[in-house]
Amino acid sequence: MGCDIHMCVEFKRGNEWVNVDHYRADHDFDQPVYHRVELYDGRSYHMFGQLAGVRRDDVPRIADPRGVPSDVHPVTRDAYENWEDDGHSASWVTLADIVDFKVALRGDEYTLERIERRLTDRLAECAYGGYEKDYDKIRIVFWFDN
Repeated sequence: MGCDIHMCVEFKRGNEWVNVDHYRADHDFDQPVYHRVELYDGRSYHMFGQLAGVRRDDVPRIADPRGVPSDVHPVTRDAYENWEDDGHSASWVTLADIVDFKVALRGDEYTLERIERRLTDRLAECAYGGYEKDYDKIRIVFWFDN
């Protein structure tokens, strides 16, 4: 049985985190149904290990699972809670955490390039043209399923 990751993207606007996931419409119904577009839809156990020690405890990691943050946006909390007992090892990291981790590895195998690039792009979208390189203002809240 495989393990998959699910991520929600949040941006800190003022003093609160807001969900900034992208959605796509499914028009096969009377009314469009919207589905969240995953930031990452692959399965890299090395990456899972680097994010939270999931499926690979023999690689350097950013942190052990931290749980869902207490200030999580309600949309993100609902997405996680919809997994009920099938969701596990919930955690979160900021783009700053990811960049600091890359620097600390000093040439070791780094598997978070795609997430780093997509979060950087999402940060630019959220800053409405006034792009700030404040990597602490964007984070992923993630969990795994089996």
